[in-house]
Amino acid sequence: MLRRTALLVAPLALVGLAAAPSIAAPKQVKKSYTATAPVPDVTFGCDGTIPMSVHDEPFTAPAAGKLVVKMVGGDLDWDLYLWSPERDELAKDFTLANSVASLTLKMTKGQKILITACNVGAVGDAAMSYTFTYAK
Repeated sequence: MLRRTALLVAPLALVGLAAAPSIAAPKQVKKSYTATAPVPDVTFGCDGTIPMSVHDEPFTAPAAGKLVVKMVGGDLDWDLYLWSPERDELAKDFTLANSVASLTLKMTKGQKILITACNVGAVGDAAMSYTFTYAK
């Protein structure tokens, strides 16, 4: 009798292990790049009316999820924006002398945005990165 019980329990234990939920990290899309833009005429701001003062990086969400964008500004003043394709402002943050700007945006599958680094008064470039994490 003991042998039969052991034979029945062992396969059930294996099935339980096979059905255990996965603890793998969520799927992500990552990118790092350098934003380069000359100092603009600041009377026009960062809305893209002076294309040479901004570095636009288009992004399309591959699925529902969360986008986190980070920027380390150059020697002075860089601004970070997230825009809709029609240039409606979705989020913004600012940096001064090597500080970090960070924005987070929940996105739907296929949603398109522009990640914009705007040179307000810096001489150096801005280090950019983003991480998109798929929703669970």
